[in-house]
Amino acid sequence: MTDGIYILGNDVVFDHLVALLNSLEVNGAKNIPVCIIPYDDNLQKVRVEIASRTNVTLFENTDSIDFWEDFATQAWTSHQKAQKVCQAKGWQPVRCLGMHRKFCCFDGYFDKFVYFDADTLSMGSLDYIYQKLDQFDWVANDFQYKSDFNYVFDLSSQKLAEILNVERLDSLIFCAGWFASKKNILNRHNSAELLNKLTSGEAEIMSWRGADQPLFNYLVARSPISFYNFAYHQPAGVTGNHWSSQFDVIDYVLYDKGRRLTYLHYMSIAAAKFTRLCAGEDVDIPYRDVFLHYRYLHSPETRPKLAPPNLLVSLQRYLPSFVSQKYTNLKHKLGTQNMNILAKAYRKIRSLKLEQKIYQEYCKIVMDGLTTPAGVRLISIRRQSLPHQSKISLAITHFNRSNLVVGALRNVLQDDRINDIVIYDDCSSPDEFSRMQANIESLSPKITIRRGTKNLGAYQSKVMAISHCKNEWAIILDSDNALSRTYVDRLYQMSAWNSQLIYCPTSASPYFNFKLFSEEQINIERARELILKHPHPKLFRNFINDGNYFVNVQKYIECAEENQDICVQAADVAAFNYLWLKSGRSLYAVSDLSYYHRQHSGSYWLSTMTTSKKVMNEIIDAIANPKNCDFPTNKNS
Repeated sequence: MTDGIYILGNDVVFDHLVALLNSLEVNGAKNIPVCIIPYDDNLQKVRVEIASRTNVTLFENTDSIDFWEDFATQAWTSHQKAQKVCQAKGWQPVRCLGMHRKFCCFDGYFDKFVYFDADTLSMGSLDYIYQKLDQFDWVANDFQYKSDFNYVFDLSSQKLAEILNVERLDSLIFCAGWFASKKNILNRHNSAELLNKLTSGEAEIMSWRGADQPLFNYLVARSPISFYNFAYHQPAGVTGNHWSSQFDVIDYVLYDKGRRLTYLHYMSIAAAKFTRLCAGEDVDIPYRDVFLHYRYLHSPETRPKLAPPNLLVSLQRYLPSFVSQKYTNLKHKLGTQNMNILAKAYRKIRSLKLEQKIYQEYCKIVMDGLTTPAGVRLISIRRQSLPHQSKISLAITHFNRSNLVVGALRNVLQDDRINDIVIYDDCSSPDEFSRMQANIESLSPKITIRRGTKNLGAYQSKVMAISHCKNEWAIILDSDNALSRTYVDRLYQMSAWNSQLIYCPTSASPYFNFKLFSEEQINIERARELILKHPHPKLFRNFINDGNYFVNVQKYIECAEENQDICVQAADVAAFNYLWLKSGRSLYAVSDLSYYHRQHSGSYWLSTMTTSKKVMNEIIDAIANPKNCDFPTNKNS
């Protein structure tokens, strides 16, 4: 009989997943096999991590995944109240459908298993759990039964008392984020019987407030499954497990009044907070040092040095809560009827998919206010480099954008790791050049301004800017963009820089997201595959024309000199990337490397859109069909 562990995860909770796997390894589960159930197809980093561990596999039984997703969909779509709420709030018919994939545990490899949500840390041995499974079909160890039952069952439903014994309901309540059971306890036969009951009207007793938890609790309570909850039956002899409790920390293990925890659950803390923490932001998370210890257990040298977010990021995060509070206040003042009108207006905004546009306009307003010289000084963070660290240059190209150049200096003016800033003016008008000089000349002595005698265009001006950099490595930055607070931090988290790679961001807030390519090294063959076979080919087109890269100065110039006959006036980044790939070098998509993209009417892409699209098509054809097509040379494109 095989004992095992299941975890539901994807790249969104990657930091959680690594921390959990490491905590299992050192806290009594090193020899227990682990299977990761995919929450969705966002698994690039997860697959790499699994390949590095001998006892971890990926659940790839698509028949099982399809079955249980269909089961959950039928169950929830028969819940009339839940469907009304979903429609009113603009939700999908099944909230968090991926969470229901944990039902695949019952079709999996292990005869007895313990299931962990990814946002969990293992603290102690699981032996007593597996032993209890010799007596019971389902085992839990949590105090969910002391919480509000309305998050599990709908106490207002008249059918609840008819279907279940309400008086003993607390003995059956458990958290679906951590439990133990056996293979086939839920199977095709008994699940069909239970689904028939749900679709015949019993679904209404489940709380619409939860995701998978109400369904799990219904199935256990409605079945002849033998159930045991240590926390319910032995409350004085077990520990807590929720992050909100006060525990003692000894050697990165948590204790509750001297008793060692089995697990710590970070339930209800957003995964994004942990992602920001691991990117170097000073995020207040309970037992933060414990989490970071396990997350970087095998790579302590990459553990980030924490710093608070800058003003712009804080404003972006504050706005939603501010609006929410104002909405609540308005609700009390206007009364139900007027608020219904506002609610209808908000639903209309959502139906027209205007939320992202509104957010982008907000970002633009905030960015405009913080890209004056005074604003840049205000929000620039200070980063001091260590003596042994290599210094980095920053190359910014500029043509008639005197109002934007200052904003590109965000987060770099007081960063000692960037000791050389080159601003190359591609022969702007005298007035524009003078305005640009006046804006930046007093900001920092490490800024050097170079002015071309004739307009070279975006492609050649980048080469000229790089040629004036004094360091071995440089960041090429468009003047209408700005580095994120953690951009340089992320570069220094790498163990080494490879001169044959161009290091590419995977996020350009708030418009572009290239995280599907995270940690991937893309050569010409892989680029061809992404164009011909990737389910989102347009995403790769945008990726290779994104820019704002980190490059080796000498290799960048060498590639440009090897292709001196190239003269392009559009899609310049994609053109250079094609030449770089064609020379046998590669692009590397760096996870969590990000910058801010400022869209404006003077955008180079917008002003050259027709030509840019034509050049992009030629580049894509040249990559995809190297024998039939080559990128044009010796001409203006």
